This record gives sequence, structure tokens and C-alpha cells, in this order.
Amino acid sequence: MKKICFFLLLLLCLTPIFAQQTDTEFISTMRMDHFRLGTTKAEIEAIINKPLVNNEYEFKVTYKGSTYILVFGGSGDEAPLYSVKSTNTKLKTKSGVGIGSNKMHILGVYDKYNIGIWNLESNDSNIPKDKIQLIELHDYDARTCIWFKTVDRIVTEITVGYYEGC
Repeated sequence: MKKICFFLLLLLCLTPIFAQQTDTEFISTMRMDHFRLGTTKAEIEAIINKPLVNNEYEFKVTYKGSTYILVFGGSGDEAPLYSVKSTNTKLKTKSGVGIGSNKMHILGVYDKYNIGIWNLESNDSNIPKDKIQLIELHDYDARTCIWFKTVDRIVTEITVGYYEGC
């Protein structure tokens, strides 16, 4: 009986240590924080406790102090979430890649995965072609991607969405 009581007391003392909350919000190839691809508009409205108004497909929402751009694959309450974009600095992948990470960190962490890198065009002719790049991390099983937009090789924006490429 003493051993059981000791064990329960020890467990009770250690539980708060392991249950500490973190400020990091996670990204995977299927979700960004609380926004999971395929979730309907009605389900998103229940999560953020607000109606999505003013546009049929694309919505800018603030949730827990962070701004997200949600794009749906149609109009109506049953339209699925197609992509999520954010510049929230708390967002990180399980590998620790997030806003502020550099290009070499992404390439080092995901060197064994399917990655594509493209230079993005700029309207300003004074900007070098490789200043703004898009790094695309594929999940062919889920048919999704994570896109890391970089400026001067530093991540400034992250998008999670369905991949419909060839």
C-alpha cells in the first residue's frame, strides 16, 4: 500500500512538468495549427466562433492572435478547406522549420524528401531573380504540400494546401 501511495504521489508531482504548454503551433502537410485541410466552412466557423463573410472562397481570419488566410474549394457551408497561409512566427513543423528559418535549414532537415525550389518573379526589375523563392515540400501520399516563401533565403510565409501538379 505504501508503494502505491508513493507512486501516485510521485506521478502527481511529475504530471505538471510534462504537461507544460508550449507557445509553438504545429504545421504538417495536412494542417496548420487548428485548421485541417478538408474541414468544411461550417466546422471552421465553429472553431473560430465567427461566421466567414465577405467572400466566397478566400477569407482572412484572426484566431488566437494570429492571422491566417483560408482558401476553400467552393462556396457554401460544406465547401472543404483547400489551403491555409500564415506569417505567424509561432508556427513550426515538427522538424522546427518556421517563419525566420533559413533556406539551408529547410534543405538540411528535408534533404531526403521531395522538394522543389522556384524563383518567384517580381515586378521590380531591381530585385535579383533569386531574392524571392518558393520551396515546395511534397507529401504525395496525402496529395498535399507545404510551401515556404523565402525572401533573401529567410522564410517569410508558409502555406499548406492540396497539390494538384503533374
